[in-house]
Amino acid sequence: MSPADVDRKLARASEVVDEWTTTAYATVTATGIATDATQAGALRDATCAVVESWELGDELGDVQDGGMESGPGREPSGGLPARARRHLHLADLI
Repeated sequence: MSPADVDRKLARASEVVDEWTTTAYATVTATGIATDATQAGALRDATCAVVESWELGDELGDVQDGGMESGPGREPSGGLPARARRHLHLADLI
């Protein structure tokens, strides 16, 4: 994977994680990064887990999401890998 491809995939994976995250971060920096170390780490690790699942499968969002829903009665358009979901759940972000 080329460096440009890494940046593109991380940006896209971050969008997937944001779509699944139902809890607002307590405080963020001027650039939108969570200041809580646990939340920031979970968001980082979940984003990397999404890219990892794409590397093992495909990038079209066809990963199993285990039926997890996000938001009031709706499920995001793309799936969330179990490992990413676990990182977010342990930080109380979903």
